[in-house]
Amino acid sequence: MRITKDEERIYIMNPDGTAARPVSPPGTHAIHPEWSRDSSKLIYCTDDDLQLPRKNDSDIDIADLATGKITTVLTGGVNTYPDWSPDMKYIVFRRMLGEMNSEVFIANADGSNARNLTNHPAFDGWPAWSPDGRLIAFASNRNARYQIFVMNPDGADVRLVANTEGRATAPRWSPDGSAIYFTNCVAKDYGADCEILVAKLPDSRR
Repeated sequence: MRITKDEERIYIMNPDGTAARPVSPPGTHAIHPEWSRDSSKLIYCTDDDLQLPRKNDSDIDIADLATGKITTVLTGGVNTYPDWSPDMKYIVFRRMLGEMNSEVFIANADGSNARNLTNHPAFDGWPAWSPDGRLIAFASNRNARYQIFVMNPDGADVRLVANTEGRATAPRWSPDGSAIYFTNCVAKDYGADCEILVAKLPDSRR
């Protein structure tokens, strides 16, 4: 992502940093991109933090890299952190329900039939689909601090996988689905110390 004074745009580039080109349109504030499984598309959301401390409405868009076409699939309200299922039939994302309640939702790939998976008064979000499609990882403060959980794609069988003491968010799966990487920030002095941690999933939990 590249940030300028007036916009936040998503770029892609070669692994060596060459041939950078914009994907999201000019004049937008685009954040949190995720690749499709075949690398032909990017799904992302528009920035929901333009009017801090209040959240502003944010959409979820899909960019087709071959054609440059941008398609809005979810709009109305605060919709962020999208991720596709491995078969690309569904999208999992975070939706704000009021100022203090955030939930993990699932919708069809075209944005239709959105439904709440977590249904919990805590702040749930940052969903990420496992490579085999069997689990969704997410972060939640339902235990008084942000930790990493997994659940089935229908929202059942929620279980804790990273019992951290800090603020754990933004889980990402290893390619083989055996581990989840995430950021964990601990308050210190006048700021925070942040690091990347990993939680290994036993075979019995996969």
